Amino acid sequence: AASLLQWFGVPANDTQSILYREFSALPLFKEIAAGVDDNNEILSSSMYNAPNPCDELTVINYLVPQTSDVSVSLHDIRGEQLQVIFSGAQEMGVHSVTARTAHLAAGTYFYKVRVGRWEQMKALSVVR
Repeated sequence: AASLLQWFGVPANDTQSILYREFSALPLFKEIAAGVDDNNEILSSSMYNAPNPCDELTVINYLVPQTSDVSVSLHDIRGEQLQVIFSGAQEMGVHSVTARTAHLAAGTYFYKVRVGRWEQMKALSVVR
């Protein structure tokens, strides 16, 4: 339950229907102080990659609400950073970066986008 809620962001009522019972979620994952109060949901929903699943590459799209330091990185299933895709200052607006995945084994990976103090991770699948 904690993984569904805290890692994947599945709503509590959906988690209950998946698990077929009520539950108490344990605090397994450290929350990051975002500093982006009401914009956090907008920023999260603007972040996506396509194609997903991917083979050779995928394009990661995200919103920068104001000029900020930005980093985009790729992580394995354990959360270990595999590569930095982009790091630098970016102007306000929608941005995209290309992540090359041809060298990765088939499986689930995560990309992390950090914009200023805000940080979000989402899953991507590599298929062969």
